[in-house]
Amino acid sequence: MLTLLAIIQGIAEFLPVSSTAHLIIIAKYFGNIYPGVHYLVVLHVGSMVAIMLYFWKDLWRILLGWLGLFKGQVSDHFHLSISIVIGTIPVMIVGLFLFKIIEKPQNTPYIIGLNSIIFGALLYLADLRKKSDKPILKMSYIDALLIGAAQAFALLPGASRSGSCMMAARALGYSRVDSTRFAFLLGIPAILGASVLKLTDINWDDPTVDIELFAYGSLISFAVSYFVIVMMMRLLERISFLPFALYRIVVGILLLMFF
Repeated sequence: MLTLLAIIQGIAEFLPVSSTAHLIIIAKYFGNIYPGVHYLVVLHVGSMVAIMLYFWKDLWRILLGWLGLFKGQVSDHFHLSISIVIGTIPVMIVGLFLFKIIEKPQNTPYIIGLNSIIFGALLYLADLRKKSDKPILKMSYIDALLIGAAQAFALLPGASRSGSCMMAARALGYSRVDSTRFAFLLGIPAILGASVLKLTDINWDDPTVDIELFAYGSLISFAVSYFVIVMMMRLLERISFLPFALYRIVVGILLLMFF
């Protein structure tokens, strides 16, 4: 089951679908056995490393952008980094209030199903926008804040972090590829912050804490995540978000009917 969860995490984290909704279905199949929150956090760490590896060029240019300040230069990637910081603020604030809901997704299958349907429909509607030529390297800070607010709403069980960011970016006029790119980059500080908070709570001297299992899960999540990122970025050059929106709606209906 833990291997399956690592695979599900790697897939659902980067598709505009809800990983929490899939967790509910998998856990139900295995007799309502839910993994510990710490294990799920480790899976997210694997996903975060995959983002950093795939987008290493962006991250490197962001670093160079910050170093360029000492020479009086303000690069596009420095501007992008500020957009990421601004976009992270809402999720940091809202996360403090919704932490208990996020921590216990198994208690809210109805809410998860409902949110999956609602946000799936919103993703489709946002994707109908024809004009999509805004470059993320020139993103306004207002746009960054609005996309960050969408990411904060994604803390609701079943909403999908990446899907909400893509939805907001598409609605604001960014291309599917750029919307996805920014959603993934915005995920780095969000995942990192949540992971640090939870990992510091772990008693590593506890004999029930299986470090090898954590490492295994993180590695599987990383490998699957990287593959999904590569495929997602290629697919969105040719297809719309419609298949993902329909899939989310179907999953939401299944949760409402059978869970």
